[in-house]
Amino acid sequence: MAKPNHLRPVQQRGIVAAHAKLTNMLAKSQRGEKLTTRDRLFLANVAPGTGKTWLALMISELALRVGVAKNIIWLTPRTNLCKQLELITIEQTSALSQKSFPGEICHRQNKPPFLDTSRAVQIGYTITYASAVTRPELHELEIAKNDYVLVLDEAQQLGASTQST
Repeated sequence: MAKPNHLRPVQQRGIVAAHAKLTNMLAKSQRGEKLTTRDRLFLANVAPGTGKTWLALMISELALRVGVAKNIIWLTPRTNLCKQLELITIEQTSALSQKSFPGEICHRQNKPPFLDTSRAVQIGYTITYASAVTRPELHELEIAKNDYVLVLDEAQQLGASTQST
């Protein structure tokens, strides 16, 4: 899956909004203000097939570039999505693609280390939701050690409702 040559309107709006939000996060941080959960949250509620994966990759890349985070954790509901993401980032990091993405997001099981420090190109890891809830303490320790962008792919599959009861 090659990186899109042009952005769809929803992706363009998402990148503009993300850039504004990341700029605000940096300004608050530089002023010594504490960032709230709302400050750190990006939500893309768009239809299937609109390029959400690329939008999330571009926002993650932007967050890395401006220094808000150093690494990426990407959670998905299925192993095939983990493997697909890994292949996309390997392809986009290769010399053939002129490094259009800053590094690889590798599929991992619940076996630390999640970041292979011997591989300079690895900037993150992807796991399934099932793996994360089986051993949450492993990922909490990893997050405590590094500044991460956390991407929840197909989060609607988690079953959370926005309606109050």
